[in-house]
Amino acid sequence: MKKFLSAFLAILMVLTMVATSMVTVFAADAEEGNETAPLAPVVTPTEIIVWDGAKTNVAVGESAGVDGWHPGLKLTEIGEEKRVAAAATLTGNDNHAASMVYMFNAATPIDISGMTFVEFDFYISDVTKLNTDTFNLELTSSGTCDQEEIACNVKQAFVNGWNHVKVDFTGSQMVSTGGTLDATQFDFFRFFTTANLACGDGELIIAVDDLKFTSTAYDA
Repeated sequence: MKKFLSAFLAILMVLTMVATSMVTVFAADAEEGNETAPLAPVVTPTEIIVWDGAKTNVAVGESAGVDGWHPGLKLTEIGEEKRVAAAATLTGNDNHAASMVYMFNAATPIDISGMTFVEFDFYISDVTKLNTDTFNLELTSSGTCDQEEIACNVKQAFVNGWNHVKVDFTGSQMVSTGGTLDATQFDFFRFFTTANLACGDGELIIAVDDLKFTSTAYDA
């Protein structure tokens, strides 16, 4: 009986060690994947969340390029609430208008054909520096700008801090370039504007968060 019990305990110990090793390997794989894997879209019947800074796999302070944002955007804690977003800091440059062009490439095409609105949150630290006449957004299915594209100029009163932008991308205000968007194959988003920055103006912080497509009309 003692021999049987000893053998049983030995087998149990080996099985425990094997299970522990498997858990460790799986955990290491998951951790490694989190360091490099882009954020996958979250799809529901009424919205497709393309990118959300609170759920990204990128660490604060690192480039947001891993998750598709470029150029020069980093994961940054914005405002008193320390909201994590893709952000950039601009400085005055010889009294010239500073161009702000920021793009997002989806890792794989996304079907937005059942949606009506494109929405995102835009942060600016000093709205008096923003040229609101040139705030444009583009959606394409070509992986780049000016091909299979629809675009429009956003007419909106921006404020210091966070602003919610919501545009009906199926509306008549959208202009096609290089063909038109294949809504079943969306893979590129771009918004651009300019900021009037003079030497000595200090820093201007801009950020973007919560890029999504929705089908529900409501006041943001």
